[in-house]
Amino acid sequence: MKQTIKASKDVLAAEAEEILKLKEDIKQRRKKRNFSRSKLRKYFAEAKRLKEEFGFSFDDIALWLRQKKRIKMTADGVRSSYRRIEKELESDQSEE
Repeated sequence: MKQTIKASKDVLAAEAEEILKLKEDIKQRRKKRNFSRSKLRKYFAEAKRLKEEFGFSFDDIALWLRQKKRIKMTADGVRSSYRRIEKELESDQSEE
């Protein structure tokens, strides 16, 4: 009788451990990444290069987007999106 109780506790402990692992796995999958739906996201790598390498301002990047990529964004929209996307990428790198 005691062996069956002990065996059932071991099974229950194993099941509990499995459920906790499953719970953690679900939590990781549900962890939302708030990727912005910005029009800039598609061209972020190029915009970042323009800003860092060529010293473009956000106004200049907005003009480049309008002229070369046919995307209409204000300089404030570019600034906001740029900073948000950059922060997301930094947080992704720091998590790894």
